[in-house]
Amino acid sequence: MQIFSHSIELPGLEREAAWEALLRIMHHPEWVVPSCEGSHVSESRASDGRRWLKREKNFGEMTIEDNVCLDPAGHVEIHVAAGPCWPRSWQEIDLEGTEGGVLFRFIYSQEKVQEFDNPRMAELRNEAYRSKDQEIVNLISRLMAAA
Repeated sequence: MQIFSHSIELPGLEREAAWEALLRIMHHPEWVVPSCEGSHVSESRASDGRRWLKREKNFGEMTIEDNVCLDPAGHVEIHVAAGPCWPRSWQEIDLEGTEGGVLFRFIYSQEKVQEFDNPRMAELRNEAYRSKDQEIVNLISRLMAAA
């Protein structure tokens, strides 16, 4: 079930170049995931052209694994299995070329919506998602400027 979505437009960029920068970021989650101290990423390819990443993200005494599907059509899915304190969840990122740049759509879903005692917690979670996604878009812009 979808719990949050938003879009960010980055003017002045080409979709293909933004896609290549996003692929680099998916191989380095420590660049954008707060408190991630490092990661190990392995890659495989499917017969349909999709690439799959298995990522182990190190958070000190805790490691979280996720699986990332990279669809060359400009679609990314990040899947996280349920854990002791969180439900199975996934994020989708779609890139769309616009007349003036690239539109990034971010969608967050959970298998079973996590209930909070305080409704403000969902607002804070969504704001954290928005901030992380803005950092991804900012990093894409910096990577492309450096190229």
